[in-house]
This record gives sequence, structure tokens and C-alpha cells, in this order.
Amino acid sequence: NTLVTTPALSVDSVAVLDTSSSSSQSFDCVSGGGAAKDLATYAYATYRTVKFIGQIVDNTSHETDCFEVLVTYDGADGPGATSDVHMTTYAYISSNDTPMGTLAAVKSGTNIALQFTNTVADFTGSFAVTATQLIKQ
Repeated sequence: NTLVTTPALSVDSVAVLDTSSSSSQSFDCVSGGGAAKDLATYAYATYRTVKFIGQIVDNTSHETDCFEVLVTYDGADGPGATSDVHMTTYAYISSNDTPMGTLAAVKSGTNIALQFTNTVADFTGSFAVTATQLIKQ
């Protein structure tokens, strides 16, 4: 006879992460205008760290920029300024030789915004972004 025991299993019903997505969003980009476009935002009171995966498409040429970034911030209750928001880009690839723009993560009111600023000729585009959001501890 062999006695088999199973350790007690404890399950915490509190979520550790959430996901969100935004697809088929359209925008106009003006070269040199410097106007950043918000691709996604999240409430920093709820989430500390977010991983974004997305794409930006020129609707005429179908050039596509794809990216993966991780964003977090300093501060107990939230970032005091945009300088407290930190972003690292794991991948940014363009179907053309030149990316259509740049990404930045900034403090925007009670949110953190992932922004795109175009650096090439004017274009009408669309984008899709998926986020994995870690709930603030």
C-alpha cells in the first residue's frame, strides 16, 4: 500500500493582468507637423506596466510598421511627469526601408499614452494595438 497526499491548493481570485485591443482606427498624418497621435492609453492608477504590440499602416501604399514596446513608470501613486514614464522598444520593423514614424510614452492627465509621430510624407493611415496590462500592486 502506498499513501498519496496532495498539497493544499490556494487560488487567488484577483486578476494579475488585463488585456485590451483597438483595431481599424484611422488617422491623418502630416509630415513635420509634430502632432503626436495617441495609439493607446491606460490609467496609471490601475496599471503600472503595459506591453503593447501594434501596427501602423499607410492606407494608400500599404506600407506597414509593426512594433512591440514595454512601458512602466516611477512613483508610488503615478508618474509626476513624462520624465517618470519609461519605455523600451523590443522590436520596430517597417515593410519599407524607412519607418513611418517614432513612438513615445507620455503622461497624459491620469493616463499614460502611447503616441506615434510620423516622420515621413503625409499619409492617411490606420492602426491596431493590443495591450497586456499588469495590475498595479
